[in-house]
Amino acid sequence: MSASIVHQSSEDVFAVLATYLATLGSDLVVARAFQVEMDAAGPRARERRRQALRGLAALLHAELGRQAQSDPDLDPDVSMEALVGAVYAVRQVASDLLDTEAEPDLEAVAPRLHRWLDNSLRKPRRASTR
Repeated sequence: MSASIVHQSSEDVFAVLATYLATLGSDLVVARAFQVEMDAAGPRARERRRQALRGLAALLHAELGRQAQSDPDLDPDVSMEALVGAVYAVRQVASDLLDTEAEPDLEAVAPRLHRWLDNSLRKPRRASTR
């Protein structure tokens, strides 16, 4: 993922999500099993998937905290739950593509979600008083 697409200070966070999507895209059969078919595999399989997704969110949370020390625009108070929600949102977009397209371009998802994710990681802007 190039720095021209992703704000430099949050590049590592986006690289993690882009790598997740690229990994899914590298083997669509396995991706469909992990993303779509696991729901039918039972509670233990779904729990393992939840653990994996929470682990990814924890990695992002730690990276955000590290980057917020040197980037005053990043919000160090973004909660773990908010990042779990972001991971689940990216996962659901990928799952929908896997479920509805024969050859989905999962790597194209990250740049399309860039603005939303980047804004979610930044400190809220104060409303202007005019």
